[in-house]
Amino acid sequence: MSKYVFFIVLLLGGVESLTAQEVLIDTDSTVVQEPKKQREFKGPLSMFSGNPGRAALYSLILPGAGQVYNKKYWKAPIAFLADASAVAVLIHNTKIYNQWNKALDDLYNNPSEVDLELTKGRTAQEVLDKRDKARQFRDYTIVGVAIVHLVQVADAFVNRHLIEFDVSDDLSLDVNLIQSIPSLGVCYTF
Repeated sequence: MSKYVFFIVLLLGGVESLTAQEVLIDTDSTVVQEPKKQREFKGPLSMFSGNPGRAALYSLILPGAGQVYNKKYWKAPIAFLADASAVAVLIHNTKIYNQWNKALDDLYNNPSEVDLELTKGRTAQEVLDKRDKARQFRDYTIVGVAIVHLVQVADAFVNRHLIEFDVSDDLSLDVNLIQSIPSLGVCYTF
């Protein structure tokens, strides 16, 4: 039981201290060791920090809200209608599954209450096949709803990252050669 609690705490943003030691080479070829630094592991909930994370969180809670936060107002109705359409298809497929499930149940348990319009001329095996096919469509629709919702969340997240992307005119490349005793290295800085 304790290992499950550990994983739950880790997934919900538990903080775990990690130690790292960096070795730097000074300009006079002496090795300088910095003291151990403490790094934090914040967990998967840390992705909602900052403006891109906030846009994704808003869009996760309410479809289109992340697009409004990004000031891409024309995308908000598209995101909302895509989610609403996917949910409407899910509701429709669930109704069809429930009808076939009830017809099969009535066929086996209450033959007097069978919906003759739905089961007209069909055997129990055919009704079972129809019910299984309807369940398959319903299950695929559940996956489709999740995909549509996650695509609009990803759109808000990526769009906010692109809004904050630095597009400066300075595209210079600075190359420094670092020479140490055993080898020669190249350091690129942008």
